[in-house]
Amino acid sequence: MSISRTFQSLPKRLPAYGVLYLDHLRGEFALARARISDKQDVDRLAEIEQRRVAGAGDVLTWNDVHVFGLLLLKYLNTDELRVRIQTLRPLFRSIAGQKDYDSYLTSKPPEFDQTPAQAELVRDAEYLHNEFCLRYAFTAARERLRNLVLWVGFGLTLFFVGGFTLLIYLHLSGRFGKAGINTISVVLFAGIVGGFMSVLQRVQSASSEGDPVFNYSSFWHGWPAILLSPLTGGIFAVLLYGMFTSGLLQGTIFPDISTIRKEEKTRISGVEESAAPTEAPTAAAPTEAPTPTPSPSPSPTPNQSQSERSAVGFKEVIDSTGPRTGVDFALLLIWAFIAGFAERFVPDTLSRLVSRAEKEKENAS
Repeated sequence: MSISRTFQSLPKRLPAYGVLYLDHLRGEFALARARISDKQDVDRLAEIEQRRVAGAGDVLTWNDVHVFGLLLLKYLNTDELRVRIQTLRPLFRSIAGQKDYDSYLTSKPPEFDQTPAQAELVRDAEYLHNEFCLRYAFTAARERLRNLVLWVGFGLTLFFVGGFTLLIYLHLSGRFGKAGINTISVVLFAGIVGGFMSVLQRVQSASSEGDPVFNYSSFWHGWPAILLSPLTGGIFAVLLYGMFTSGLLQGTIFPDISTIRKEEKTRISGVEESAAPTEAPTAAAPTEAPTPTPSPSPSPTPNQSQSERSAVGFKEVIDSTGPRTGVDFALLLIWAFIAGFAERFVPDTLSRLVSRAEKEKENAS
C-alpha cells in the first residue's frame, strides 16, 4: 500500500483537543442563545450541539467547529467581541509566528481606542477564528503525515543497520571465507545511514510557521526525499573516500588511506614466515648441508621506470585499500557519515577543488 493510500485511510474525525474547543464554543452559545433570531442559524447550531451531546463526537469534524464559531460571532455584542479579539490576537501571534502576525497588522485591524464599529469587530473576529480553525485542522493532518514519514524512515534505517550488522557478524565469524567486507562497503553504509539521519532530523525540526497549506503540501510532496537522501549520501561518501585515497584532501583531521601492493603483501608474509619459531633438530637426526635460499627480489624503487612496475588493478584497489591505523579508520567512518548527513559538504568541496584547479591553471598560463 502506498503512503498516499495509507494516509487517506487514517481517520478524519475531530481530535480530542478539537472537541474541547467545541465545548468552549458551546458554553458561549448557551449564553447567547436568546439573541439568535435566524431560524436556520439556530437549527444549524442545535444540530451540531445535539451530535456532541449525544456522544457522536466521532462524526464531528473541524468544519463543524468552524461553522459553529462563525455563527456564534454574528450574535456577540461589542464588548464580548472586544474581549474575544484581545484574547485571540496574542494567541494567533504565538501560533502563526511573528511574520504572519506582522502581515495581519498591515491589514489594519480595528483599534480599540478608536471605538470601531460592530461590523469591523465581527470581520476581525471571523478572520482570527478562520485562521485558528485552519491551523488547528492542518496541524492534526500534518502531524499524522510527519509521524508516518518518521516511522517509514525509522524502519528503513533499522533495516539497513540490522542488515549490515548481520554482515559484520558473518564476517567476524569467518562465514565469508577470505572475501570479507572491504572498506568501500563500510564507507557506503556510513554515508547511507548519515543520509537517513539527515532526513529524520529535517522532518522532526520542520517549522510550523507560515502558510499551513504550503507546509502541509511540502510534507506531502517531499516525502520521497527519505529515499533520495540516503542514496545521495552513499554516493557522496564514496566520492569523499576517493578524495582521501587520491590525496586531494589531506590533514590531521582527515584519514590516511593507502593501498598495499602485491609485492609488499608477499614481502610482509615472507618476513612473518621467516620470523616464526622452528623446532630444534634432535640429536639422532642426520645433519644435512644447508641449501642456499634465494634472496627476495628487491621492491620497486623510485628510480625504476613506470614500465618495470606492476600496475594496480581495480580488484586490488577495492580489496587492499584502506586506512593505515585504527584512528584513520575511525576518522574515515566519521567523515563518511558527515558526507551523507551534510548534503552540501561534498558538492561544496568539489566546487572548491575545481576553483582551485582553475586558478592554478590561470597562474600557470
